[in-house]
Amino acid sequence: MTARTLLVVCAALTGVTLLPLAVDWYRTTRAPGFAALERGDYAEALHQLTPLAEDGDAKAQFHLGLMHRRGDGVAPDAARAAHWFRLAADQNHLGAQFNLARLLEESGTEVDAAEWYRRAATGGHKAAQVRLGQLYALGEDVPRDDTEAVRWFRMAAEGDDAEAQERLAWHLLEGRGTAPDLEESVFWYRLAASQGEPRAQAALADLHLSGRGVSRDPARARTLLAAAAEQGDGPAQLALAALLAEGTGGARDPAGAYVWLLVAARHADDAATRDDAAARAQALAGSLDAAQRARAEAEAGAWTPRPHPLGDRTP
Repeated sequence: MTARTLLVVCAALTGVTLLPLAVDWYRTTRAPGFAALERGDYAEALHQLTPLAEDGDAKAQFHLGLMHRRGDGVAPDAARAAHWFRLAADQNHLGAQFNLARLLEESGTEVDAAEWYRRAATGGHKAAQVRLGQLYALGEDVPRDDTEAVRWFRMAAEGDDAEAQERLAWHLLEGRGTAPDLEESVFWYRLAASQGEPRAQAALADLHLSGRGVSRDPARARTLLAAAAEQGDGPAQLALAALLAEGTGGARDPAGAYVWLLVAARHADDAATRDDAAARAQALAGSLDAAQRARAEAEAGAWTPRPHPLGDRTP
């Protein structure tokens, strides 16, 4: 029986409120471990949280799982992380369920992963809802079902998750798993873009270039693509380079286009985008003089992505 449970049982048997004792127990037993974790003293956190976790404290189990997963104060150990996540997940800790699913997915135990994503998603964990929607959209580990994907994306989108809003907007635009609805698609793209979601920014830019569902506004498209490009979105970097080279939405800027092509060639996530960017950069280089190329290459070499402050996702 855990210390916490013992306090509850004693209160039930005696009819005496043990709130002061419970508060004192928390301050002396639980609080120090979590305070150590917050200040980055992982050795002390491990010392304080381990007995709590062994005593069945789900929050302590979850944070020990994170420490072992990330290597905070201990050697990274996926098996040990999964052990602690599973103990907390069995007590319906949503973050533990989500992180256990991620570990299982990475290890190739996909069927179990989908079930833990489902449990966390059903409990309201937004990142789990998004990932479960992605599994249904792609037919990974579950039968492909766009309608079910839309259901989970909408649930997370209504909870203000930017990634889910972008995914829902795309399904509405394409009529996948739902009737096409351009107006609602634009609504969700705008919400996601306002939160800094780079794919939403790029998609909204494309709509502004064509005038589909929004006003045709190349200058706005250029601004949106720049925001996505700064966050490291490779396709947005290519699209922005094209606008700069052509002078669409603003002044023509071939040197600026060259910078973004070099950045995409070095940093884009997928090989196809990197290769495309490299080929375009080579073709554009001949239109620049040596000084322009040198400045652009220095700027591209110093570039680092700038994530939008609202784009962070917690465990």
